Amino acid sequence: MSSSAESYELIPFQVEGRRLMAARWGASGRPLAVLLPGAGADHLSLSLQARHLAGRGFAVWVLNARGVGGSDPGPPASGVLDLAQDALAVLDQLGEGPAVLLGQSLGSAVAQEMALSRPGRFSHLVLLATWARTDPYLALQFRLTQGIVASGDPELYGPALLYLIASRPFLNDDQNRRGLLRGMFTGRRALPSGELGRQLTIGQDHDTASRLSALELPALVLSGEHDLMIRSVYGEEVAALIPGAQHHLLRGPRSSHLFHWEMAEEVAHHLDRFLGPSRSHPA
Repeated sequence: MSSSAESYELIPFQVEGRRLMAARWGASGRPLAVLLPGAGADHLSLSLQARHLAGRGFAVWVLNARGVGGSDPGPPASGVLDLAQDALAVLDQLGEGPAVLLGQSLGSAVAQEMALSRPGRFSHLVLLATWARTDPYLALQFRLTQGIVASGDPELYGPALLYLIASRPFLNDDQNRRGLLRGMFTGRRALPSGELGRQLTIGQDHDTASRLSALELPALVLSGEHDLMIRSVYGEEVAALIPGAQHHLLRGPRSSHLFHWEMAEEVAHHLDRFLGPSRSHPA
C-alpha cells in the first residue's frame, strides 16, 4: 500500500454551533463507511484504511474529534459518549443508509457507544486496538501516558509516545520512520498537550463491558501482539462480550499500537474477508 494520503476532501459540519471537520474518500452516494481515529490523531492516521475502503466502493468519512484536525476544540468533551454524540450528529447530516463503522483505540471506544446508541444504524462494526472497560492495569497505562504528555513540549513527549505506540522496526529505521510520519501527519501541527491529556482522561472512563452483549451486528476485533498501549487481552475480552464477534491477533515485529499503519495490508486482508465482495472495482 502507498503511504500517501491523497484524494480526499476535508469538509466542515456544524454540530451545536461547533465546527467539526471530516475527510471524505470516494464518491458520495455510495455505501457509507465511517472511521474514527484514536486519541490525538486526525483523519490522516486512518488514511490507508480509508483509501482501501474507497477502492472497495464505499464513501468513506473519517471524523475528527473536538480540537483535532481543524475541528473546534470546545467545549471539551466530558466523556466518550460526548464524542459519540458528535459523530452521530455528523452521521445524521450525511443522510446515508446503514454504515460500516470502524474505530481505532479511543475511536474504538467511541464506535462502541455509537453502535449501542443506534441499533440498526450500522451494518458492520470494526474495532482496532480496543477495550471494553478500563481496569486498574489499563488505568495505570493511561496515567503513565498522561505523565509523559504533561511536559507540554511535543519535542519531548512526541518521541516518548512513539516508543509506546510504534514498533521496534519502525523506530530503528530512519527512512521508514520519516516516510510513515509524513504519510500520517502531513500538514498537521502537534496536538496541544492539554487537549491530548483530556482525550486520555476520557479514555479512562470508558466502560461498555456490561452492555456489549446487546449488540446485534457483525463485529470484527483486531489486536496487535506487541501493542504496548492496549494489550491484546483487552481485544479478546471485547470479542468475547459481543455475540458472534470475530477476533484476530496480528502477529510479528510490527504488530504495535500502530498496526493499522505498519501492517496495513494485513488489516486490509481482514477487512476484505469480513466485509465480503467489493462493491466496485478499485479506483
